[in-house]
Amino acid sequence: MSQTNSTIKEKGFILINPLIPEFSGHLIDHHMHLFESGLPLKADRRYTPDYDVTLENYRALCKEHGVQGALLVQPSFLADDNYYLLSVLDEIRKRELPFLARGVITVERNKNYDFQKLSEKGVIGIRFNLVGKESSFRIEEYNRIISESKDFDYHLELYCSNAWIAKLATQLNRCGSQIVIDHFGMPDETNSRESKIFHLGELSTSPIIKASAPYRFLGVADSNLAATECEVLAEALRSAYGDNCLVWGSDWPCTQFEERQSFADTLNWRSQWEAV
Repeated sequence: MSQTNSTIKEKGFILINPLIPEFSGHLIDHHMHLFESGLPLKADRRYTPDYDVTLENYRALCKEHGVQGALLVQPSFLADDNYYLLSVLDEIRKRELPFLARGVITVERNKNYDFQKLSEKGVIGIRFNLVGKESSFRIEEYNRIISESKDFDYHLELYCSNAWIAKLATQLNRCGSQIVIDHFGMPDETNSRESKIFHLGELSTSPIIKASAPYRFLGVADSNLAATECEVLAEALRSAYGDNCLVWGSDWPCTQFEERQSFADTLNWRSQWEAV
């Protein structure tokens, strides 16, 4: 077998990493959150955590389960106060920890961000958390930020209801940035069971979709059942956007759904979605 063929795996999550190519060949969690109680919280937040999820907590879980790195995503309840996320990236780098890590921040319109400095810290993307606020989003308020971040190859991560994905992803893609879609595109139960997926034919590049958090969009009490229902959805997305369009994320600590699943469960789901 040639060297090229030995590093390619169709329908896989490990060998090819379309989102973070330098992490290819490693088991990476592409969607998780770290935070501590007492951090400044967003005024109109949907959720208020009363516990801590620290780097050491999370690294212990990863070591136990063979996960080698993570993409830290700014929690919605911290708005654009990215200080804690950046401090974690700094700690990993300064201590030279054997843990692969990058970050995705949140921004506010018309603010200034030093993307050169952020990139040096390990930031590679911007998340647009628009659930419930889709109709009020105005792309022109973010054009400068998106253009500046594109110079550093940032991807743009979109978290919104399924019905808005095509419109908002097309707007965010105007500068040619890679579009990443959160949580399977948040389909409702009917869309999921009928494998009706969003269609983004107008994008300059195919989207990358996070295979994560089925409990956030399927209204079933059993998270494992929700994950099983996503097997067909995973196959439909691969058929539409290519065998390597999905990246796995644990969504740890599964805020608002903490009691329904374990970190090990999310890895089992990954195996289900990979095997279809």
